[in-house]
Amino acid sequence: MAAGPTISFLDLNRYVELMKLRTRKLLGTIYTIVFMIIYALILMAIGGIFIIGRGLMFELPFYILAGFGWLPVAMVIIRWMSKPDPIS
Repeated sequence: MAAGPTISFLDLNRYVELMKLRTRKLLGTIYTIVFMIIYALILMAIGGIFIIGRGLMFELPFYILAGFGWLPVAMVIIRWMSKPDPIS
């Protein structure tokens, strides 16, 4: 059985480094949207199970932390998206 061409991790990493700005922005937008949907669903489940109905002293810090919790991940994605194109 003939195996097709394989891509090693180093080849994949090189491809990601050589990606054009336009492609990175498209993928970054998709990653951000998918992350935000999953993040919101997980925190809604956590809040619904553990936080809601326990009073303002639990709910307010949860909403503040949950509201800012997505920022570090979004910042990493945006920083990656905004890298200039590699010089060929």
